[in-house]
Amino acid sequence: MTASPGSNPIGRSRGTVHGFEQLARKVGVPVPPREEEPPAVPPEDAADTGRFPTLRAHAFGDTPAGRLRDRARAVADESQAGYTAATPQRGRGRGRRGGRGAGSAAPPPELDAVPAMLDELGLTPVAVADGPPRFVLEAEEAVLRGLPPVPAGYGFKGGVARKVLARTLRLDAFGSAVRDIDLLRDADTPGDDDHRLASLYMPDDLTLGEFGIEVLTDEGGYMGSRELTVNQLVLLGGRLTVTHACLLDTLGLTLRVTGAHLTRTRGYVHPGVALKALRFAANLTAEGGEPRVLPFRVTPRRMKHGFDFYFALHLSRVFETGGAAAEVYTRLADDRGFLKRARLPVGASAEAAAGILKKRLAAYHLAFPEGV
Repeated sequence: MTASPGSNPIGRSRGTVHGFEQLARKVGVPVPPREEEPPAVPPEDAADTGRFPTLRAHAFGDTPAGRLRDRARAVADESQAGYTAATPQRGRGRGRRGGRGAGSAAPPPELDAVPAMLDELGLTPVAVADGPPRFVLEAEEAVLRGLPPVPAGYGFKGGVARKVLARTLRLDAFGSAVRDIDLLRDADTPGDDDHRLASLYMPDDLTLGEFGIEVLTDEGGYMGSRELTVNQLVLLGGRLTVTHACLLDTLGLTLRVTGAHLTRTRGYVHPGVALKALRFAANLTAEGGEPRVLPFRVTPRRMKHGFDFYFALHLSRVFETGGAAAEVYTRLADDRGFLKRARLPVGASAEAAAGILKKRLAAYHLAFPEGV
């Protein structure tokens, strides 16, 4: 097993006899016994993200990345408009002529804009790829040292990857401490360490029977499987792979549903995805940012769980950031009519909504703050 930067291989280090010890023994001077380092034993609180410096809250202040916000938003809007025009939706037939459909020759605006932005930020990709357009950056050694140690072939997605991107850009976005650790594994790497690492860093997922460690079989396919553009990135082997859309929306503090998700759902959005976008926006607002959520239409279809469950799930998670973020989330949901759809009083506070849902959805074991 190869350890990642900042990790220590399991086992006891071999003691070395230094020159001064050899001299002391030769002349008969007693040498105090060397204290052997104990074996590296994973701590019981390894899932606590506060143990890892890279995952803690950060702030950079005024940087070039922050000054690119408006330009990133303009490019994202142009790209989204072109995609929407070319995407057929239920009841609308085919997309309008001039959109970027499969046969359209019009290139998306980010193909020129993103390389220019990276150049302004002093970042040089070590690789680029298509389907969807993306680039690869080498993560800084100091950033890698502050991450949870994992074997070669394992990496990070979700909040950890977003945090590394924000630190790489020197951007005050996603500056709060990371909520939890989500791992993935390259398909060429045997899954021998899956259970150990999931138990170590993702115990809640194992307890709740959730997804566990995701296997990265096809990078382009992985990016296409994400629902929000800011999640279209992975950190594997010290390299950060980011889609053009992810960079634009990270710089622009934009919460946007991916084109791939809209294609799968014929222009509609799953309620869990919609409410996740509002949760992300609430967290960014609580950090002092001014995020925006691009318009979407939530599917009218019946889902596996009720709408109130999806609302409650993200309410419980946003409470981990704090009461202020929970209030922003609830207000954003109320503005879109989601409190009514979740069978909650219009204008209800986050605490009041949590109190109602905690009783109504007791079988789901959602974790709300004490006293709610």
